[in-house]
Amino acid sequence: PGGEESPGARGSPPAGKAGGVPQVGDGEAGGGGGLAARNIRVNSPGAAGPETGGEAGAWPSLAPDGRTVVFHRADGARTSLYIQHVDGGASIAVDTRLSGSQCCASISPDGSQVLFLGAEGLYVGPVFGGQARRVADGVGPAAELAGTVTLLWGGWSPEGDRFVYPHNDTLWVQSLDGSGRTAVVSGGAIHSPAWSPDGRWI
Repeated sequence: PGGEESPGARGSPPAGKAGGVPQVGDGEAGGGGGLAARNIRVNSPGAAGPETGGEAGAWPSLAPDGRTVVFHRADGARTSLYIQHVDGGASIAVDTRLSGSQCCASISPDGSQVLFLGAEGLYVGPVFGGQARRVADGVGPAAELAGTVTLLWGGWSPEGDRFVYPHNDTLWVQSLDGSGRTAVVSGGAIHSPAWSPDGRWI
């Protein structure tokens, strides 16, 4: 947890090559320990080539198999979720069957669901679209109501049966069915929780 951060401040893909990181199709930039970095071009819905206009994608969440990424992008007055293969192709809108903006998504450990912020809380829905359900109440950044934000983006447990999220300066953990809601810690400006792979730390 750290200082406040706006949803759009994280993960916006830069245009062109940045810092020596190649575009998809140019190969990978290798580093120590067998790691590599890749800059994914966000494409317009229905288009196979690079995006040439409109808003860039933001807040990427990579699927566990490393083949797809979910992100949000502004569609006029609202933000919506999209999914795209990391090797390119068209981005596909994730139809959550909800009205209003959606942002700040996180793909579940098994790759089947996505946890995201809507106007009235945190929601979980199928990663390729389908009816999403609210799992935590609150006013998030997606509501676009200045000064009223009480809920921020969450993260999954390693098993995918629970999630962690900040609400009113308290970090909470609960099950997807709403049970077992437990306060972890309280304090100012708590955000961006991430669960350790062994499940011992947040």
